[in-house]
Formats: sequence, structure tokens, C-alpha cells
Amino acid sequence: MSDFWYRVRQDSGIEGWIFGASLSFSQQEMAQNVKGRKNEIEETLPGIWWEIEGDGSTGYRKIVFKNGYFYYSYGNRLESSGKYEITDDLKLKLSAPTGMGQELEVRKVGLEYRIFSNVENFSYVFRPAPEEKEYLEVEEESTE
Repeated sequence: MSDFWYRVRQDSGIEGWIFGASLSFSQQEMAQNVKGRKNEIEETLPGIWWEIEGDGSTGYRKIVFKNGYFYYSYGNRLESSGKYEITDDLKLKLSAPTGMGQELEVRKVGLEYRIFSNVENFSYVFRPAPEEKEYLEVEEESTE
């Protein structure tokens, strides 16, 4: 059985985690949960996301999300760009093809979100840049 773990809180204040298959939700509750997660992703997404390798090091791929657009780079080359949208099933749909596909999955891992993609049996994982402002300043300086 596959499902999410949910953090729950009783009216008495007791908190804990419960496996999703043990819960039942009304359609309204499910819609509110999706809407809340979609809003959280929309707030988290803008900025620079770096590919991470299996050993935790940074890869050569980078995605920047800004003002409804994405910019996908491999190394120092801009490979593609276009618009993106967050679908109702909480996936990122890109308007232009990239080396990692056009539909990406956004999942929360611990305290941060990660972006996942599988293309031809190869997995890609991206995480937000830790010092985003420093990277953005370097990019802005190099375009002048």
C-alpha cells in the first residue's frame, strides 16, 4: 500500500503522524489540501534550483523559475525556456522540452521541496539553491 504520512492534531492539542491509508477525507477536505499545497509550491518555486547528484554534490543542470517562466540550463548554456504551470495533481508542466522532460514532480522532502524527473530510466533531482541571492547577483552582473 502506498500513501502519504499526515501530521495530525487533536482538539486537545496532542500531535502526531498517521499513515494516510488509515484516514478518510471528504472531497472538500481533499480539495482544500490540494489548494493549500499548490499555494505552498507557488510560493516556494521562484528562484534557482540546482540538480543534485546521488552523492549530494551539485550537478550541471539548473532551473530558474521567475514570474511564471522557467529557464533550463546545462552547464553555462541556456537549453530552453518558456512558461510553466502547476497542475491540479501538483506537477510542474513546462511549455518547452528540456533534457529532463516537460512534466516534473514536486515533493516535500523533510523541510524543503525537491523537484524530480525520470527520463529514459534516468532520475533527476533538483533542490533550491542555498544562497540564491549570491547566485542571482552574479547572473545580473554578467548580463551588463
